[in-house]
Amino acid sequence: MNGQKTGVIAIMLIGSLLLAGQASAQGNGQRPARERNPEDMAKNQTQRLKEQLNLSADQEKSVYDLNLSFAKRMADAREAAAASGGRPPMDSMRSWNQAREASMKKILTPEQFEKLQAEREKMRQQMGDRRPGGGGIRKK
Repeated sequence: MNGQKTGVIAIMLIGSLLLAGQASAQGNGQRPARERNPEDMAKNQTQRLKEQLNLSADQEKSVYDLNLSFAKRMADAREAAAASGGRPPMDSMRSWNQAREASMKKILTPEQFEKLQAEREKMRQQMGDRRPGGGGIRKK
């Protein structure tokens, strides 16, 4: 169960990065998220978290550095997967996401982290409602 939850969280984070980039790119002449660089993606993700969680300047810098590291890893994994005709390995993405979550928990206050988790759960529910057949989290 925990592995499934971690996988869902990883997919949600990746999806949120991509969707956020696409939303900000629409209507303003910017390239779609998949064509944008990791720096732009990290900047956009950090800005959303800054507004959502009221980050301090120190937290904002740390969150940006963390988001940038994650975005670069994801970009490298996508490039490698595209070159081989496959997809980025889920095990690697789960591992990266777990490390990212642990780092995020150290950066944020307990209240901010709780709020972040609540926002992610809300997004997970919304995405589940959009899936064909009612969606939600699949259980084995």
